[in-house]
Amino acid sequence: MGALIVGIGVSLGGTTGYAINPARDLGPRLAHFLLPIHGKGTSDWRYAWTPVAGPLLGGVFGSTLYVALFKHQIPFFLWIAAPAVFVVAVLALREENRKK
Repeated sequence: MGALIVGIGVSLGGTTGYAINPARDLGPRLAHFLLPIHGKGTSDWRYAWTPVAGPLLGGVFGSTLYVALFKHQIPFFLWIAAPAVFVVAVLALREENRKK
């Protein structure tokens, strides 16, 4: 688990400030958005959904995948979630490549 946290921090730490916890990312982003600071930049809301939605979607998808692999039942949700996760991953990679 520690290696996972270090890996996420090394790959995203410079751009997001280790924003893998919504409490560390969403609160300061909201404060920056709401406070009347002269000459402040953007709050960068494009990334704000990731620390909130990522763990929720990953938990649901992971538990569904567990049921499919170890309980030998294929829930209906898996037939919808697996292609959706694949499409989101492909779109994210395309967006990342387009920025370069």
